[in-house]
Amino acid sequence: IIYLLKTLYNFFVYNYVPKQTSTPDLALYYSFINRLEFWHPLLANFKSSYFNIIFGMGNTHIYYESFIFRCIFSYGIIGSLLIIYFSLKLPLFLFIFTFLAGLTFDLYFSSKVFFMASLFILSYYHYSNANKFK
Repeated sequence: IIYLLKTLYNFFVYNYVPKQTSTPDLALYYSFINRLEFWHPLLANFKSSYFNIIFGMGNTHIYYESFIFRCIFSYGIIGSLLIIYFSLKLPLFLFIFTFLAGLTFDLYFSSKVFFMASLFILSYYHYSNANKFK
């Protein structure tokens, strides 16, 4: 975990992506390094203008490999804060699940995952509203 945190710090602060030959265990970190290589041009474009940082770049790519990075790169700081504000009505466990799973998976790009998450949210609210009237 320390290697992942150090690598993410170097990626965001210094725009440094380690080479696959310099990773301590390539079998363990191969997917992570590939994601960093994919995000590198997106991060460079995102940091190229203060306007991009504040308001985002829009959906310039179809797939971002991460729901969190999709929110940050597409909607900027203001849009990401709005998403967080509007998601505060979600149950805590669903908010935590979306955050943790969204780090490495673009949750709502896949129609199957989006459909299942929507059904889960609807059933949760239906169940909680039905229990209020008992």
